[in-house]
Amino acid sequence: MRNILIITALIVAPFIGFSQYYAMDYGILAGASQYLGEFGGNEKEAQPWILDMKSQQTRFAVGGFYRYRFKEKIGVYVQMNMIRLAGADNLSTNGPRVGRNLSFRNDIIELSARLESYIYHVNDVGHTGRYQLDFRAYLFAGIGVFYNNPKASHENFGGYNALRPLQTEGVKYSAIQPSIPFGLGVFYTYKKVHRIGWEFGTRKTFTDYIDDASTFYYDHGPGADPMVLAYSNRYDPTLDKKLIGAKNYDVGAKRGDPAANDWYMTTQFSYSYVLRGKRNFTHSQYSYLYGNKNRRRRSRAKF
Repeated sequence: MRNILIITALIVAPFIGFSQYYAMDYGILAGASQYLGEFGGNEKEAQPWILDMKSQQTRFAVGGFYRYRFKEKIGVYVQMNMIRLAGADNLSTNGPRVGRNLSFRNDIIELSARLESYIYHVNDVGHTGRYQLDFRAYLFAGIGVFYNNPKASHENFGGYNALRPLQTEGVKYSAIQPSIPFGLGVFYTYKKVHRIGWEFGTRKTFTDYIDDASTFYYDHGPGADPMVLAYSNRYDPTLDKKLIGAKNYDVGAKRGDPAANDWYMTTQFSYSYVLRGKRNFTHSQYSYLYGNKNRRRRSRAKF
């Protein structure tokens, strides 16, 4: 958590000194999340991208953000999210996955900074002349970091226990991970200060351990912690409907797929409050935000 706060300060600090001069807004987000990794899917072992998702794995994503535009078509956006991801083999119809019987829950804390490119803009929706409703559509991409803490429950140990310290596959991985967020969104600005939006974003990550499953069943050796053994191999013969057999879940057998890293996605609605900039540039380009009326010089026709 301390590292996340330090990174937040480093990213946000340069923006604060300039934000007073430009159009800006800050607000909150709420929506849903999904993940792509070792859990999910239907009968096949793996399917391309969203075809491997299960709707039952959908969880929540909430957060806050700060945005400022330094040009008409480009903005900078800083966001912090709390995102819950989850997955379970018992949701799949694939025999080997069901017999594997693994599951996880991960409450991710994410910080990201990105550029927004406004690809479509209607300054006066409905052309009423009152500038009550402004619309923008945008694409975005940036960089991020997130706190990765997968957990799982077990009937013998109660509650949810952190999996990263257990090293279930004999691999030590960091709790802080980088990501590349990108996606698209839209927003309406109502009565010049109230902004309602929606966006879809996906994150490319550089870890395969969001779900704590990636490679092979590991030999923890004699005298290993019972909790480590319990979470490392959860094969349940009562779930093995296709009679795959326990040997296929023994040391050295496939536990995950290291060929592809995990991804996660969010779709969120937002509300933000627009602050008025102070530069002459802002007044000249967005005079309608300040209630200025267009004044036309009247002249007599000369004929």
